[in-house]
Amino acid sequence: MTEKIKIPDVNPSTNTNLAAQKKILRKKIRSELRELTPEQIQQKSLSVLENFWKSNDESVQKARQKYENACHILFYMPLPTEVNIVPLIEKAMKEGKNCYLPRIEDNEANNDDSTTASLQNMTFYKLDNSLPLSPSMPNAKDSQLEVGKYDILEPKTSLEKFDSVKPDTIVIVPGLAFGRDRTRLGKGKGYYDKFFAQNMIFGAAEIAQNMTKLAFCFDCQLLDTVPHDKYDIKVDIIITEFH
Repeated sequence: MTEKIKIPDVNPSTNTNLAAQKKILRKKIRSELRELTPEQIQQKSLSVLENFWKSNDESVQKARQKYENACHILFYMPLPTEVNIVPLIEKAMKEGKNCYLPRIEDNEANNDDSTTASLQNMTFYKLDNSLPLSPSMPNAKDSQLEVGKYDILEPKTSLEKFDSVKPDTIVIVPGLAFGRDRTRLGKGKGYYDKFFAQNMIFGAAEIAQNMTKLAFCFDCQLLDTVPHDKYDIKVDIIITEFH
């Protein structure tokens, strides 16, 4: 395993090299995740989900209760090195919850093929609970998913779009690393930070502010804190194999 990660001072008022710190940490976390075999990732993923469903920790119990009472859940399709939350999505679909997945789309004003994050938005689409989440052949005629810009399965645009923040909404937020102080380090594109900011501005601010933001990660991704500033959205609770 790679050497233990040490995070320098991340106080925005004293740190003048925040972007460099984030870049270094992303590189180290990706290196650690690449050392995990698919079998280890699957086993760890099962442990994370089991901890979520069975933990007696008060904060986890509160998160579980909010999740079970939620009518709208914004998920994401996990990458090979992320906690496999597909069973969680499939369970929610079977229970009849309104489940959504994100799609990266070019802004209407952008007519070229640029993949610059500033020219793109993340839009959520509602899954059809009558169809399987993961058919054997993505892009098939009966599939509601297709391969997106970054080789990630995304919902098709024929599905219903998530238009505004609603009460009783849970957002499952991905990330490369998280802090015990609920800070989050994303992959560097800023899609989720922009999504939350946009909903605060254009949606019902009080509802958006009270959305429960839940994160699943492996223990190796959980640190005391991660480099952050005032624009980086914190999550409400983090679930790992043991935390």
